[in-house]
Amino acid sequence: MTESLLFPSRTYIGSGQLFEIPVLTKMLGAGIIVHGQSFWKKKEYKLLQGKLAVKKSFYQYKGGEPGLADVRELIAYCRTKKAAWIAGIGGGSVLDLAKIAAGLYYAGEDPEFYFQGGIIGSRGIPFIAIPTTTGSGSEATNVAVIINEKNKEKSAIRENSLLAHSVILDPNLLIGLDHQVAANSAFDAITHVVEGFFSRRATWFTETLALKAFELLTKNTERFYELLKAKSNEISQEYVDMQLGSYYAGLAFGNSGLGIVHGMSYSLAAIFGAPHGQVCANLLVPSLQLNKDFVNDKYSILSKLVGRDLSEFLTDLKGTLKIENPFKAIEIETKPVIASTLGSPSTKANPKEVKDQDVLWMLAQLTSK
Repeated sequence: MTESLLFPSRTYIGSGQLFEIPVLTKMLGAGIIVHGQSFWKKKEYKLLQGKLAVKKSFYQYKGGEPGLADVRELIAYCRTKKAAWIAGIGGGSVLDLAKIAAGLYYAGEDPEFYFQGGIIGSRGIPFIAIPTTTGSGSEATNVAVIINEKNKEKSAIRENSLLAHSVILDPNLLIGLDHQVAANSAFDAITHVVEGFFSRRATWFTETLALKAFELLTKNTERFYELLKAKSNEISQEYVDMQLGSYYAGLAFGNSGLGIVHGMSYSLAAIFGAPHGQVCANLLVPSLQLNKDFVNDKYSILSKLVGRDLSEFLTDLKGTLKIENPFKAIEIETKPVIASTLGSPSTKANPKEVKDQDVLWMLAQLTSK
């Protein structure tokens, strides 16, 4: 076992749990709900406004992965409103933005100071995480991923005080999710599972969580994708299982670390503007080839769970979900990717010690015709 385990304080699971926000925040005071355009279009938006009565203030994020300017703007807004808590309702970008704003609410330095590794000296205000996708796992971790717009550098701010005060998993919020967004998100979650399971910092506890997450995600992703593609308005077990699978994956990798895929994906996504999950989907199988000889029988365990070779299964799943490779046959400047990858905490947890030549090999697999 590790010396400590990091988990959100409380988790609420089930249809309609979104409307527990007034109960959770009753003793805290007024707060801010950060959301994207997709939630604004849902019926739950107006219903939640009514439930919150006078203690309501909604902040709509424009979308895309958050940058330092977005963090500054949200913190300033929340301070103006004297927010006592911040909730994020959305995908990983919304959750990360709301999370870091809550964590830095009382911080004395500019967000860039913490982006560069500065220690957050004081605890912020409570953060409530409500995911509307099934991939980022941000609701379960002490990590917020932010982009420095000056140099397109993408980095993760890690601090235990960023853990959610409460997590709400309401499958109703998955209705209407774009099926291709869901596909990318699913591969992000599956990558979390595989890298967390293979991580050199994995324990029996994180491995147990990862295996359950792997089972839920691999059994339900294809059907979930098809239901969303058909624009189903019915909540089925696949919705619940995908939400739980993503959450368990977040709990696992939040305590075990990840690997080279996430070490590389931050810089590639930032440089090329590709969706994070799409980047992960195209790096995952090459990473398996790189790490296979360094994970003992873990590769075989995952292969057994899907009933065939793991790499073949993931390659076929990527095709079924119609995830394209935006890097095929393009030239990538290798130096910044190598530097970012080797300096990433995710890479340091990779089962094989990663060298320059490993990153170059991964890039070659990614861009090959």
